[in-house]
Amino acid sequence: MSLRSFIGLMLVFNCGLLIGAAQNTSPTEQRDTRILYNFSEGTDTWAAAASNADAGTTAQSTDNAANSATSLRIDATADGWFGPSDSSAQLPLSTSEVSKLIFDITTTSKETSFAVAVQVGSNYQWCQSAWDYIGSDQNKTITIDLSNLITSANACGGSLPADSSTINGIWVYFSGGGSYYLNKVRVQ
Repeated sequence: MSLRSFIGLMLVFNCGLLIGAAQNTSPTEQRDTRILYNFSEGTDTWAAAASNADAGTTAQSTDNAANSATSLRIDATADGWFGPSDSSAQLPLSTSEVSKLIFDITTTSKETSFAVAVQVGSNYQWCQSAWDYIGSDQNKTITIDLSNLITSANACGGSLPADSSTINGIWVYFSGGGSYYLNKVRVQ
């Protein structure tokens, strides 16, 4: 192989590496993660939903605080939805600024079914993820793709939200009869 052929081959190889490296970086990967609720100041207004107020109680805890100093302990006495007050400082969220909702759930001696719901737009339309399950004594990171969730008629009660510009409510469902820990509710 001549020196000229070798240099040409190296240029093609190096340019290919640079193009490949540039293509592997997506805007989603570069987005910053922002913590909405870390429970360092208490419950951050999280409680059982008004529609199932007897579902249980919430309290700040230093137990099971996966990678943070505090968590939210949920003592679920009945099946139900838990979330922050819609007047919390973190709501509403502009859907143009977030693509994912991420948080950690830790179970204790009781397993739980769970789903995540958001209330979207000025009419607070309910959009809910599929049901899932976490076994006892486990820690699981949950990631909800908000753009897929709020653009699915099936997830939003059969019809797309007329207004999907804001998220006005965040809800997590827990099974009754157990204690669970929620921590680092964040968006990306």
